[in-house]
Amino acid sequence: MILIIMGTILTIYKCVDFVKNKEKKEYSLIDKIDSFTIPISFILAGLFLFIFDIAIFIWLFIIVLVEKIIIFIIKKNWKNKG
Repeated sequence: MILIIMGTILTIYKCVDFVKNKEKKEYSLIDKIDSFTIPISFILAGLFLFIFDIAIFIWLFIIVLVEKIIIFIIKKNWKNKG
């Protein structure tokens, strides 16, 4: 989440910088792409980590749920036998 916020702030800063300095000097396409590479990579890294964390939580939830179901079935069968 911090990476997404940092990337957003850097992107806004770069946009403001381009608007302020547009009259002073002309930017080439490579300069524009280079200056936005780092902020966008921050945003993409933050999104990737966020999605990865959600996937881990879902995976752990499924594992715990399956474990609880198995324990419930074993206890039910154990009570019926004994």
